[in-house]
Amino acid sequence: MNPLFVELNRLMVKYRFKPEKRLSQHFVTDQNLINRLVEEARLSSKDTVLEIGPGTGFLTRALLGSCKVVAVEADPKMVEVLRHELPQENLSLLQADFLEARLPRFTKIVSLPPYTISHDLVFMLMECEFDSAVLVFQKEFVEKLTAFPGLSEYNALAALAHYYFAPKVLVEKITPDSFFPRPQSFSSMVKLTCKKRFKPVQDEARFRKFVGCLFRFKNKALLNSLRLSYPFLKDLFGWADQKSFEKRLAAAEIPGEKVYLLGTADFVELYKSLCEAG
Repeated sequence: MNPLFVELNRLMVKYRFKPEKRLSQHFVTDQNLINRLVEEARLSSKDTVLEIGPGTGFLTRALLGSCKVVAVEADPKMVEVLRHELPQENLSLLQADFLEARLPRFTKIVSLPPYTISHDLVFMLMECEFDSAVLVFQKEFVEKLTAFPGLSEYNALAALAHYYFAPKVLVEKITPDSFFPRPQSFSSMVKLTCKKRFKPVQDEARFRKFVGCLFRFKNKALLNSLRLSYPFLKDLFGWADQKSFEKRLAAAEIPGEKVYLLGTADFVELYKSLCEAG
């Protein structure tokens, strides 16, 4: 029988818990998957690794063999398990909702986070400084995260992800049998390597909102998408009126393609043109 599944059952009996559906808990029971996560992270003793939603700590234990770990866990029952079952010397355990937590410094991320926070998690990582992240998400989400221009899955998240990271799919298909309880879909492992010194725009928060606005009309020609987005963009850029907006459009060099055909560099140049046009 699977040793990790046996250990999970022992912990469930000892600490009297069961997976919480409301917390999207699916505990990893695949040692090969854990080993691959650690291997792909290329850890050293100098690293401090962030783990999001450590659960029963099976991955955490493997990470502690190589480096320091900051583990953020929202479930108080899981925090109890982690405090009693894992060595605490190199473990910093935070009981908090990750999306609201104040994080200490870390160099890498290795995690199997709850799938329900995947979208918000990636956007939050865009504001953090670290070297790389090795993560397991739902397969459909990874397809959207790593999509390129022209694909039906291409979206604002993908365009922005390629601005901040070099995404690479490491394992395309992870069976639901790697978890308990089994999720309803397959998973994928992806590595996000941060792009060094690739910061060609000012006010990146505004840039992220700008790209998001355009993708509301991703099947429209860019000029049409911009005009349809005016109600959202006028406050974002502080444009006084429609006339001022049209003046900036005329001054900027607007590509003729549809939004979903534009790459990250195109959005960067367009954003800079609209900021500078006048």
